[in-house]
Amino acid sequence: MSTMNSLARRYATAHPDAAANRLEDLAPDEAAAFLVRLEPEEAAAVFAELWPRTAAAILDRVAADQAATILEKLTLSRTVALIRQLPASARANILNALPPSLEPRVRKALSLPSGTAGSAADSAVTPCDADTRVGEALTRGSDPRVPYLYVIDREYRLVGVIHRRELESAEEGASLRSIMKTPVQKVPATTPLAVLHQHGAWSAFDALPVVDSRDAFLGVIRHKALRAAPRVSTDRPGRATALTTLLELGEVYWSGLFSAIEVFAAGGAPTEAGDIL
Repeated sequence: MSTMNSLARRYATAHPDAAANRLEDLAPDEAAAFLVRLEPEEAAAVFAELWPRTAAAILDRVAADQAATILEKLTLSRTVALIRQLPASARANILNALPPSLEPRVRKALSLPSGTAGSAADSAVTPCDADTRVGEALTRGSDPRVPYLYVIDREYRLVGVIHRRELESAEEGASLRSIMKTPVQKVPATTPLAVLHQHGAWSAFDALPVVDSRDAFLGVIRHKALRAAPRVSTDRPGRATALTTLLELGEVYWSGLFSAIEVFAAGGAPTEAGDIL
């Protein structure tokens, strides 16, 4: 292994959060090429710091057996959140490659019945870690049709919410944890859509976050989208119609890139001493 590759690996191992920030600017194929050269524990540490949408795009470029080995090192909530965003074919391949101790638990978490809040939640609405700074959260952007930023902890549990107006007026150096509102009005994933239509929180909120039994963030349901969807009959179980109106994925902006990771991802080596990380 070249000095460049060795140093890039050491950097990613010692600073997975910073490495993840640099990988955000790489194409998914390049980021995947870098991560598969790490040990599974090292790759998992970086995956844990990536935004879910980006992590899923990278995971889709990794062989199913390698992806399963990495996911095994993550928390269950994080694993489910990533697999949920994969294309159906990749999702099936990775599920089949998971170890017997993990595969049934992941499938159970994914098997939310249709006609429930969990099946209708839009997972394209990306939450932010509680330790993220306001300035960084503003740079990353958000879906303009959801006026709230949802805040999660390292286990992907929903811990707070911030209205966009409050985020924009906050000090850029402040952490989201310091300005978020708690407790959060949330909807259990098993809530039938027929019941959700009558939820009293719609008088105060335009959108509601959906969580699983561990309070892990699954996505968001907008009141406007719910009203536009066909009503679910409570008189005929098994005939529930899932919410069909989906939100578009807003652009997410990333910053920073170290040339060492770029070169390592491409399988190259430095040409000058100054190229070494």
